[in-house]
Amino acid sequence: MSPEPYVRGQAFVLAILLVGTSVLGSPLAALTCSVVSAFCAWGLRARYHGDVLRARTDIPPHRERLDLILAGDIRAALGVGAVAGALLVGVPANRPDIGVAPASLVLLSGTAAGILLSSLVDWYVILPRISGLLGARPCRGPDTDHARFPRTWRETTRWWYVHRIVAALLLRFGVSYAVVLTVSHQISLPGGASIVGGAAAGSFAAYLAAIPAAVWEAGHPSMIVGRTMRRHDVQRTRRAATIRGRRIALPIPKRRAVGPLRPREYVYDVALESVQLVPAAARERAIPRDEDGNTVYERNPTKIAVRDVGPSRPEPAEPFAGCREQCSGINWYCIENPRCFATK
Repeated sequence: MSPEPYVRGQAFVLAILLVGTSVLGSPLAALTCSVVSAFCAWGLRARYHGDVLRARTDIPPHRERLDLILAGDIRAALGVGAVAGALLVGVPANRPDIGVAPASLVLLSGTAAGILLSSLVDWYVILPRISGLLGARPCRGPDTDHARFPRTWRETTRWWYVHRIVAALLLRFGVSYAVVLTVSHQISLPGGASIVGGAAAGSFAAYLAAIPAAVWEAGHPSMIVGRTMRRHDVQRTRRAATIRGRRIALPIPKRRAVGPLRPREYVYDVALESVQLVPAAARERAIPRDEDGNTVYERNPTKIAVRDVGPSRPEPAEPFAGCREQCSGINWYCIENPRCFATK
């Protein structure tokens, strides 16, 4: 889940879009987007440092180094956009027409900025909590509150879903409308822009199919980070309808719980597409270690689609006990893992 490499890539893309918006679209819009994004990024970073001060903890070197790199990349990207926009504001110039509607670049820049800020919420708000950087750790104190919002693991899980849902919707509508505006700029075919825009939106169909279930989970979290759960397997079948006496299978799958409850699983990660789970009992019995005696941290969890969470009817189980005395390695994001912020 670690967003560090993705944030750096997103900052690079945003810088290109902001420069393109300044040159080919609206320099005022590029300048505004850069300033607003910089203010939001600064606010998230200031909040993060405030959380660390309140928790009276130190940022370990493997996190501090990445903080400096990310902050530098974001300053560079937004600084380039702000300078390009400021230089071209009010400057009369003939902007070249490369076939892209000016408003499309504005939309894409706003979309890229929103996705970047969503990743920064992961980096500055969610990860410091679930990694234990702020003291409380989900695998050791499932009921421990943080000093500032989100205080509980339930709230952390909820807002993990919320900001990712917002980013997914921004991506869908931003790209779709940008395509529609560009098509309308180039052709006057009746309904052509709508068809192309619908096709663009449809290209995200698989990704966005998880949003309704994620919205429900955000409002009523049933699998909470740091808790252990027991669930049923989920069987998927085709819905059917009788039309003129004929039984016809519908393309909408039906999901239902089957079989007995599975063994306890630790809720490791939640995302828009899936919830990641780790068998709890194995890490409570023995701690896996490598040849040098170092703890082996879990990096291959079981994944269950968010839309299967409800039908699996998860039931809470007793708290995880493997980390009470020492780190069991059940949480890859644990601050004790020197690679916890690297991509799994």
